[in-house]
Amino acid sequence: MNSMGLAIGPQRDVLERVYARYNHRQFLDSDPLQFVYRYQDRRDREIVGFLASALAYGRVQQIARSLTELFNRMGSSPYEFTSQFDGRARARLGGFKHRFTTGDDIADLLMRFRRVLDDKINDAVQLRAKVAPVWNSAFSPVLVSREFSTWLRLSPERVYMTPLSAANNQIRLSIGLITGAELVVGPKPAAIPAGALPPVQLYSTFDKNFHIRLVADVFYADLVAALTPVLIDKTFGDDKKVTVKSFSLKGDGDRLMVVLAVTGDFSGELTVLAKPVYHPENNSLTFEDVDFDTRNAGWLITTGSWLFGSTIRNTIKTKLDTAVVEQLEQARRKACAALSSVRLADHVQLTGVVKSLSLGQATVLHDRLSVHVIAQGESRVVLK
Repeated sequence: MNSMGLAIGPQRDVLERVYARYNHRQFLDSDPLQFVYRYQDRRDREIVGFLASALAYGRVQQIARSLTELFNRMGSSPYEFTSQFDGRARARLGGFKHRFTTGDDIADLLMRFRRVLDDKINDAVQLRAKVAPVWNSAFSPVLVSREFSTWLRLSPERVYMTPLSAANNQIRLSIGLITGAELVVGPKPAAIPAGALPPVQLYSTFDKNFHIRLVADVFYADLVAALTPVLIDKTFGDDKKVTVKSFSLKGDGDRLMVVLAVTGDFSGELTVLAKPVYHPENNSLTFEDVDFDTRNAGWLITTGSWLFGSTIRNTIKTKLDTAVVEQLEQARRKACAALSSVRLADHVQLTGVVKSLSLGQATVLHDRLSVHVIAQGESRVVLK
C-alpha cells in the first residue's frame, strides 16, 4: 500500500505487461520517438528525445513534419548543434514554426541547454583552474622577433575543448582558444585588458587554421637595390640612346615615381610613373600604367618620340613586379620565423606556420609601399 491506500503491486504488474508488449520499434511509426532511433550517439538521442516530446502536441502528421524540418535544420548531430549553439545556429532556426512554438522558442531552449552542458563539463573536469593562468597571460603582448621588434597581441574570445575520450585508463581531451591576433612592429603595444574567463565550450573538432591581419612594408631602398643592376650604366634605345647614371624612388600620390638621371642623345632627368594594383583574381600585386611623366613635357621637344619606343619602361615594370614578389615572400618567411615558437606562459608554447599571404591594396607612402596582408596558416599550443 502507498500513502493513499492504493495497492502498488497489481498496478505495477499491469504496467510492466503493457511495457513489455508495446516497447518495440514496430509500434513507433507514428510516434515522435521514432526520431530517436535515427541517431546512434546517445548524446544525440537525448537531445532528439527531449525536443520530440516538447513538440508532441497536435496532429500526428504535423508533429512528424515539424520534427523532420527541425532536425534537418540542426544537421547531422543535434548534440553538436546544441553544445556549440550561437547566433549562427539561431539564424538556422529562423522561420521554423510548429503550431504556436516558434524557432525563437526552440533557440531559447537550446541556449539554456548549452549553458547547462558547459557548466557540467567545467564542473566534471575542473578545467577553469587549469585554463585561467593561460587565459590571463594571453592578453599580454609577446615579443616574437627581437630583430624586427615584432609583437604578437592576442584578444582571446572563447575557450573550447574536444569531447572526452578514454583509453588505457586515461582520459584525453584537447583545449583551445578562439582569439583575434595581430602582429605589431615597433615599441611594445599596450596590453588588452583581460576579460572574464568564459565557460569552456564543447567542439567536436579543432580548426587549427589562423588568419592574422598585418601590414607588410616594401621599402623603396629595397626596390632601388633590385633595380640597380638593370638600370645603372645600362643603355636604352636603338638609333638614339640614353644611359642611366643614377636614379631615385619616391611616392607621388597613388603612384611610384622613378626619377632617372640620363646622358646620351638626351641628357637630364626623366621621370617614370608606376601605379601598384592589386589583382584579387590571382592574389597578386603588380605595377600598371608604367609610363613617362608628361606633365612637364618640355623634354619631349628635345627627345621626340624615339624614347617611347625604348625598353626602359618594360625593364622597370618587370623588375618592380619581381622585387615586390620577393619582398612579400621574405615577409612570409619572417612571419614563419616569428611564430615558430612563442612562449605564452610557463610551460605553454604557441607554434605556427604561415602557409600563404592573401594580399590587399597597396598604399604609396613617401619611403615605402604599405601592403595590407592576411597571413594564413596553422597553429598549435604545446604544453611542456
